[in-house]
Amino acid sequence: MKKITALYLSLFTATIIILASCMTQPSIYGLWQDTNEAGTIEFKTNGEVIIIDNMSATVTGTFTVRDNELITFELTATDIMSDSIQPMTKTIVTAKIIKFDNDELQLRFAEKTEIEHYKRVR
Repeated sequence: MKKITALYLSLFTATIIILASCMTQPSIYGLWQDTNEAGTIEFKTNGEVIIIDNMSATVTGTFTVRDNELITFELTATDIMSDSIQPMTKTIVTAKIIKFDNDELQLRFAEKTEIEHYKRVR
């Protein structure tokens, strides 16, 4: 009888561990609005990012998330003042994730002291 109880207890424990490991983590993918209406950041599933500021200037590039605490952006601004829109130099920017869940994202960009607050739009 003790062997059967131990077996059931082992199966129950294994089931709990498996279920806990399958719990979904919040996804950064989607569109995030700055809570100060200063712009948006859109993280795409293919690693692309689109950042639009409050003046509708757009910067595009790629992003990677490291250790669920740092986001590295490789961004390319465009020169819209020239005769043709030409990509300018690439810039690498890093942001520390201060808070992140399904509805809220807080970032502190390198060399800045203030925290930027975003809410999920979609």
